[in-house]
Amino acid sequence: MIRSFAPWIILVAVACTEPDKGSDKGPSDGASGTTGGTTPATTTSGGSSSSSGGATGTSTSSSTLTGDPIADVSWSLHEEIGAIVEVSWTQVRDGEVHVEFGDQLSSPTVTRAAGVQTELLLGIPYDSDFTFQIVSGDFSSPEVTGRTDPLPEGVPAPVLEDADSSAWGESDRWLLIGVGTEGEGWDVDTFWKLILDRDGRVVWAHETPMGYRTFYMQPSADGSAILWDENTFWTDWDQGKGSVVHRMTIDGTILETIALSGLHHTFLELEPGWLVWGGFDDGREVVRERSPDGEIRQIFDCTTYWEERGAGEACDGNGLFWNQGDDTLYFSSDAEHSVVELDRASGEVLHLWGQLSGAWPFSEGSTPFWKQHSPTRTPEGRLMVSTWTAQDDHEVLAREYEIDEANQTLREVWSCGQGSGIEADYAGEAHRLGSGNTLLNYGVGGHVREYTPDCAVAWHLRWPDQNLLGRGVFLDDLYALSP
Repeated sequence: MIRSFAPWIILVAVACTEPDKGSDKGPSDGASGTTGGTTPATTTSGGSSSSSGGATGTSTSSSTLTGDPIADVSWSLHEEIGAIVEVSWTQVRDGEVHVEFGDQLSSPTVTRAAGVQTELLLGIPYDSDFTFQIVSGDFSSPEVTGRTDPLPEGVPAPVLEDADSSAWGESDRWLLIGVGTEGEGWDVDTFWKLILDRDGRVVWAHETPMGYRTFYMQPSADGSAILWDENTFWTDWDQGKGSVVHRMTIDGTILETIALSGLHHTFLELEPGWLVWGGFDDGREVVRERSPDGEIRQIFDCTTYWEERGAGEACDGNGLFWNQGDDTLYFSSDAEHSVVELDRASGEVLHLWGQLSGAWPFSEGSTPFWKQHSPTRTPEGRLMVSTWTAQDDHEVLAREYEIDEANQTLREVWSCGQGSGIEADYAGEAHRLGSGNTLLNYGVGGHVREYTPDCAVAWHLRWPDQNLLGRGVFLDDLYALSP
């Protein structure tokens, strides 16, 4: 079932600190009329533009004469991200302001001082009409309308294949995901960082510099910014020595750039300023940690560990997950199809699962994982991975295993995705959501599916060009990422 959402209607509401004695509701037709019953107000709507920031609009009212709390409303589109609307107005007296729009969405309520104020309207799709209105108590300014910019050329937009909103978690509102274009498999020239709404529409797009890759974009640990990797491993062939991670707000402002030498696949921010990543150090695959003051220490030498166990392939880290409760790390390598659990403080290997010599066996009736990615721990304490169906069958599934300490085996207790026919030679993810659903990312297969616990498809996006998909994370609030 595909459910469509209501058109975008944006309201800016101001709760005043004193009664507004001289105002009535303004006109509802959005064109013109009397404001406060005495003074005419006019509205001008800006049209769309072929370049970001090219559209503007204004709505003015003579608040000083009528006692209205809002005057001189105007808007423009962000210069670089043409789906962000920048609203400005004069607030005649102090008051609380919030923005309401879309399907029960709202910005945080903020107390504003009298004077010129601005707000970003976030979550409107590209190439879409929008309407907003400033409201203060019983006063409503005339509606202002406009249109966001067309989708930038080259942005890889998905197709919505299936959607059942009744099965979604309330906090899973927006998908933050990196998408590679113009190539096959790992041969990617351009990466776009996208935020998608539940209709699969692009509401935010930011391009990674040409030729560099963004595999592991994520919200910062405090939720106030976007962290994205500018990965040099496959571009400069320098073993990732030039790789960096940027801390950026949703308007594109870079707050910090952090060097993570050797990074080629995976990094995490554990706590504000504490980063761990997998990558090369003098030709060896290692897991390292960077403290907020820039001190770097090695946690784990995967190359040595693989060699000691007679591995036929070099360690190639492709996934990293932090178990906050006991401060351990899951680190995955598709070479030898194995996952290690590490004590973060000491680097000791606590568990080894998969195909590498010495790994725990899979219990009778359980299917091994192959080419696994994104090892995570579920709320029940189980191991979940995305995996091929079999070594010679590259259909991607999510598999969940009980960790049987008594018998030192992995016992498969749940899997989802069988029969989809969606294959991926590389990449992919499986994440358990707060709702109990599972988000399955198909990597170079170019699909994202959300499955319910009984494996019904709750959401399905398809990229027609089978683009390479990086990490995908649901967001609850876009305004948490604003400046």
